[in-house]
Amino acid sequence: MKLPRAILADDHKILVEAFRKLLESHFEVVATVSDGHALLDVAPALKPDLILLDYSLPGLNGIEIWRRLRSMHAWHAGSSYVCPSRGMSVNEVGA
Repeated sequence: MKLPRAILADDHKILVEAFRKLLESHFEVVATVSDGHALLDVAPALKPDLILLDYSLPGLNGIEIWRRLRSMHAWHAGSSYVCPSRGMSVNEVGA
């Protein structure tokens, strides 16, 4: 069975590894990035089902990243974006 694809975006390596461990049995982690611009570079090509991103990534915050990914159509129907630092899904922002 093919696992859903995930990208982890956080500038704290220990958190990235913790999230990887938590998700690895349910998701294929296809990339990890440590800043907003790197996420914008890889997400369109990888088309993940989930992006777990830090709200306060260097360069761009999670909400701005989501807005840019949305304008680039860098996701597919059913994709989710989560900002764990603020405890909310950016899908809830409605931007």
